Amino acid sequence: MHKLGKLNTVEIDPAVVNTNIDLEDYTNIALFGTDERDSEPDSIRSDTMIIASLDNKNKKIRLVSVYRDTFLKQGDGTYDKANAAYALGGPEAAVEQINRNLDLNVSKYASVNFGILSQVIDGLGGIDVELTSDEVEAINELSGEAYYYSGKEYQELVVQDGVQTLDGSQSVGFARIRSLEGGDFKRTERQRIIIEKIIEKAKNTNIFTLNKLVDKVLPQVTTNFSAKEILEMATQLLKYDMGDMAGFPFEAETPDVEAIPGYYGSYVVPANLEWNVSELHKLLFPREEYIPSNEVVSISNDILYLTGIDRQPETDINAEQDAGSEAESQGYEYE
Repeated sequence: MHKLGKLNTVEIDPAVVNTNIDLEDYTNIALFGTDERDSEPDSIRSDTMIIASLDNKNKKIRLVSVYRDTFLKQGDGTYDKANAAYALGGPEAAVEQINRNLDLNVSKYASVNFGILSQVIDGLGGIDVELTSDEVEAINELSGEAYYYSGKEYQELVVQDGVQTLDGSQSVGFARIRSLEGGDFKRTERQRIIIEKIIEKAKNTNIFTLNKLVDKVLPQVTTNFSAKEILEMATQLLKYDMGDMAGFPFEAETPDVEAIPGYYGSYVVPANLEWNVSELHKLLFPREEYIPSNEVVSISNDILYLTGIDRQPETDINAEQDAGSEAESQGYEYE
């Protein structure tokens, strides 16, 4: 209880659009990673958005990253990149955006700055990650800034394929790679790998090390979880295993920067949002029946009208998981 007093608690009351969904056996949490730097304004976008779904019956944790450039409906009725909501209205607007566009019932969130990642991984003694030589080169290039902010001496990795132990700054570099094939789609996959590695390492770390980490980490976390709720989860979470992980949308188009009338920039446009949301529910909640809400159907139609992208996906994420799907071939991966 003393430790949890270090948390920054900010209450939110996000709206839930689809009140017909029954997700009683699941705890759904929105995780936001921000990239605040000294020179940036207070209004920051959430560069990382992950839906963490805890399957409390089967003791599974499933993670789905929402690509930050995803073309979604905002609270004022306009359409913009998914990461714009956090800048415009903080975590409440960002959670409402998730609920509105993805038919979810998220009410809990946690926001952290990317700098916390380096501290956590250094505190755990690093994480072992399998890398390509291209990824190693990118890490060496991108980790310099993280070393600068951490105050630690720059360390260069050996450029080769295979498993290497990454320290905190190198892990931040790994999490930021977008220049290689797959762009932001592979970047979010790398971020989910890091989370998985942290969980694995933490499960086998002694209580004294974890205690030191808690002192560093909690003051940098903003959440609306109560101390009681966190304590209840903490007693159970070591029994959970990692389940499916994916990036959303599963099927999408990335039109040219001027291809959408009235918009300029890089967007990830869901190829039929209604289909993508249905597949999302299959992945996160495999035991539950799901019918898209009128709101999601309307948003899906709006996106088609605004962008002209009307490709009808025919793949089934669950059916294609072993064989590999069209989504994977285009970089819209799940693990």
